[in-house]
Amino acid sequence: MKLPMAKFVLGTILVMTIVVAVKSVSANHPQDSKKARVSGTVVSRNALGGKKYSISIKLKNCKCEECKGKCSDCCIPQETIDSDENGNFQFSLGPGTYSVQVSGRDSSRIEIEVSAGESKNISLTAD
Repeated sequence: MKLPMAKFVLGTILVMTIVVAVKSVSANHPQDSKKARVSGTVVSRNALGGKKYSISIKLKNCKCEECKGKCSDCCIPQETIDSDENGNFQFSLGPGTYSVQVSGRDSSRIEIEVSAGESKNISLTAD
């Protein structure tokens, strides 16, 4: 009788540990449905192509009411990503207003506003 009870107790502890771990991970990483997906292309003025670009994303205003949990877990204050060799890029953001700029001397900067679950396509110009 002692052996089946010990297995039951150990099994219960294992299940509870897994549930707590999953809830902890979920709380620290908001669901993707609360994020907006932004994709786009950097277009070069000199038409050389075949170049990667650095793209800077800065938060201007977070729509905290659309975030799950704390606003600071949802909206990033600043991030830099790289495009691929063809100038294509993709990133996810919390709901809000952002400034997006490609690096370079006479490069474009745009302001975008995104909502939770939205997909947006943008175009940036580089020198």
